[in-house]
Amino acid sequence: MPRFHITVSSSSRDQMIDLRRVHGVEVLDHGATRDGEIFTVHAIAEPEVIRALEGAGYSVAVYEDVDEAGRRAQAEVGRGNRFLQQPGQGR
Repeated sequence: MPRFHITVSSSSRDQMIDLRRVHGVEVLDHGATRDGEIFTVHAIAEPEVIRALEGAGYSVAVYEDVDEAGRRAQAEVGRGNRFLQQPGQGR
């Protein structure tokens, strides 16, 4: 099941506290930002959790599939030992 980077917003401080405690959401930044009366946090969630949050009255913005982004990043990583001295290389 894919997991997504999301932002979750609410005007209720108690509702924001419930993200982890009640909904089990993996919050990335443990300090919610506040813009006027709206609190916002970055989080990781699966689609059914996102739907449940929206049903509970949260505003949710979905950004990217973090598992897919991780696979793309790993594909860029070199292979082998870059510190191993190759023939013809001296110090």
